[in-house]
Amino acid sequence: MLDTRLGISGRPGTLPQGPVPRGDTAPPGERPRDRVDVRPLPAPGHGGPGAVPTPFSDELAQAVEAARAHRDELMRKPHVLDVRAGYKFVGGSIRPEPAVVVVVDTKIPRDRLAAADRVPSVVGNVLTDVAPADPFERLARMARTEAGSERLPAPPRLLIDELQEDVEAVEEAGAATTYEPPPDGDLDPVTGAMTITCHVSPDAGWKILGPFLQATEKQVCLGMYDFTAPHIYQTARTLLKNDQVSWKQTLGPKESLPTGDDVDSTKADDLSEKQVATGLRRVAHERFENAFAHVGSGQTFASAYHIKVAVRDRKAFWLSSGNWQSSNQPDIDFLDSAAEFEAQHHHSRHSRG
Repeated sequence: MLDTRLGISGRPGTLPQGPVPRGDTAPPGERPRDRVDVRPLPAPGHGGPGAVPTPFSDELAQAVEAARAHRDELMRKPHVLDVRAGYKFVGGSIRPEPAVVVVVDTKIPRDRLAAADRVPSVVGNVLTDVAPADPFERLARMARTEAGSERLPAPPRLLIDELQEDVEAVEEAGAATTYEPPPDGDLDPVTGAMTITCHVSPDAGWKILGPFLQATEKQVCLGMYDFTAPHIYQTARTLLKNDQVSWKQTLGPKESLPTGDDVDSTKADDLSEKQVATGLRRVAHERFENAFAHVGSGQTFASAYHIKVAVRDRKAFWLSSGNWQSSNQPDIDFLDSAAEFEAQHHHSRHSRG
């Protein structure tokens, strides 16, 4: 069954990257805005000359055009700093409906605005969304009206910004990958209801990964660039003491570890991957399989092996951009107020590696 107790929030005007909330009736005790819909995003649009090219939906293309067509009239209203296409937000959570996003320096209740100063709820048959300006947008407005605009840093780039540029720029940004799947691999997409847990490491990394591994009943299949963290190794050893559990892994050929005199490194106590493999094989014997990826021209991986994914019992997977090292997955609960401040500060300065 789908666990619907999840809300997906984000910056106003950005594209949703996962399940999007639904506003329909929720079961007793559950808030409607916390439910999610795992339906795929709308199919790519086609459009005519000047339309936003695929893979963007017809609805989003319509929002882009409406934002362009009505920008000048909306920019003349009080407090408006910017107008762009994006997505509707309700109760702080992103909705699936594209919208014309009107960015304001201050959100004022409609009943306190003159009729002519109100942002219409619909422009060009597209919903509008009034969003508060982020810090950069406020600085940009100040730079346009005050001296010192040359000191303003470049704005952050969002996917939604690229969608609203010219067609050639969008096509260049969405250039096709040159990756070719292996001929004997099974990479068929999986479609269905599923639960997604989003988290950030190192802040909440081990707090999520630890229970994920501990829930293993039969098998872990791991692809990992670096696996050296001692607490993850100990968790794997504990799992493999259960003779019903097997472990199969492919690691990168060279782990990244500090030199012996770098005692301040967050990985100072990490193990070598040879130690990890030897220790797990010693406890699991034939239930443990280890291989190091062959990287290089003409080998299994032509240029790099940077995967970080674990599959549990063929039913759930963990995916990250960070390795299984103490720098990425420290054995610290950063959300615990009792956690040692110095340890938190130390890991926050070495969050990747």
